[in-house]
Order: sequence, then structure tokens, then C-alpha cells
Amino acid sequence: MLRRPLFKRQAFTLVELLVVIAIIGVLVALLLPAVQAAREAARRMQCQNHLRQFGLALQNYHDEQGKFPPAAAWDGNTNLTTAVNCISAFAILMPYYEQQSLQNLFDFSVNHNHAKNVLAAGTTLKIMFCPSRRSPMKNGNYAASDYALCAGTGYDQTADVTQHKGLFNTNSNVRIPDVTDGTSCTFAIGEKFVDAKNRSQTDGPAYRWGFHSTRNTVSPMNRYPLSPWGDADVTFGSQHPTGASFVFIDGSTHFIPENINLQLYQWLSNKADGNVVQAP
Repeated sequence: MLRRPLFKRQAFTLVELLVVIAIIGVLVALLLPAVQAAREAARRMQCQNHLRQFGLALQNYHDEQGKFPPAAAWDGNTNLTTAVNCISAFAILMPYYEQQSLQNLFDFSVNHNHAKNVLAAGTTLKIMFCPSRRSPMKNGNYAASDYALCAGTGYDQTADVTQHKGLFNTNSNVRIPDVTDGTSCTFAIGEKFVDAKNRSQTDGPAYRWGFHSTRNTVSPMNRYPLSPWGDADVTFGSQHPTGASFVFIDGSTHFIPENINLQLYQWLSNKADGNVVQAP
């Protein structure tokens, strides 16, 4: 006679299956933020590495030239049309961040949007973009950028030297001794505010002077300017949660929280206002 098993093998009940699915869902929900945080940390590190390369380029430029580059050099001649069309320091610095071949394409005797500079001005570079915001792209016919030169609480597009408060200004020739607040206490380059919905108004060509390649600290970080948008009031900002990265004149990089006290933030941006503060 055949023996029958005392117990029959049973499948999972619907309740048990739902419990298992719920547990898996909870685990995924707990794990996903950790994965996203790890990815953002990696992107922020890459962004800071881009800024670190710019900081090193500034140091090497200063070692060779005895000064830092201007926001843009403009001699007033008719070939350059107006100051706003000048070619910015990002192009001047190119040999110092391994872009000599691209700089060779620029003709600095004519303006940024001259026919001679169409190819160069439209060439995107990975180093000019933060991976938390976007991949390399153009703004119209011109290469865009996620980084900006710091003009302090002044602004670059003026010959008024009282507005030359940051490292970068019109035809500036700042030397390390001129940075009396300390190179480790003063912004050089930072991430710039770009509004995805109004990119044409807050982004602009990467290698063109003016608000396209500079920012100041008149308004708080990551906010629309307090006054109508213009070179006198342009803001830094980023797509990173809670703040933005900056490289200081000494080449060090720091992540500055967006809720930083506005006065402290402004002191960090000026090179010689007598207010020596350390990055938070």
C-alpha cells in the first residue's frame, strides 16, 4: 500500500504575498533616498572638481602673468562694438585648463559674436557644466555655462573703480597683494543662478562678458535679483540641494549654504573690504 504524506505542501496565501510585497516596497522606499543622496554627492564632487581646475588655472595664470585675468579686456575700439560683447576670462584662461586648441580659434581683436568667433563661441566644454544641472548645451548659437566669475558686491561692466570689489572687473589687473582680505577668504568663481524656465534671461553665452559670465552677491544665493535683472544685480546659485560650490582665490573649494547670512556672504565675495571671514 502507498503511504500518503501527513501534510500537503501549500502555496502562499494572498495575504502572505501582499505582506511580502509591502515589505519589499518599504525597503525600496528606504533605499531610494540613500541611492539618490549618494549620486548627488558624486555629482557635487565632480562639480567641485571642475571649480578646482579653474582655481588651479587662476593660480598658474597669476604665476606667469603676475596678475589675475580681467573679467574681459576691452580697449574701446570699434571692432569690439560694445563692452558687453567682449570675450570673457573663461576664454582667456583656456590654456591653463587644457583648452589651448579652443583658445586658438578665438580672435580677441573682434567681439564675441563676430563671424570669426562663431565656431569658438559655440563650442561647449564639459568642464563648464555642473552634472547636477545639465549636460553640455548651447544657449542659441553659443555655448552655455554653469559657472561664473565673482564681481563681489560690485559689477564688472563698468569703468567705475568703486564698483571693482571682487576679483573680476573691467580690465582689472588684480594681484595677490591686492586681495587684502586673504585669498583663502575670497570667492573667485562659483556656480551661477540659471532659471530653467527663463534660461535666455539668466544664462547667456559662456564666453561673453557681462552677466553671462559674472555674478555678484548683491542678492542672496539662488534667488531672483532684488532689482530688475542686469549686470549690477546678478546671483549665484545651483541645482544642488541647500547651496552652491565656490572656488576661492587660493584654489580651495567650499560648499556654501544658500541660507548663509547675507552680510557674511557679501564679505566673502569682496577682495579688500576689510572684513576677513572664513568660509562656513
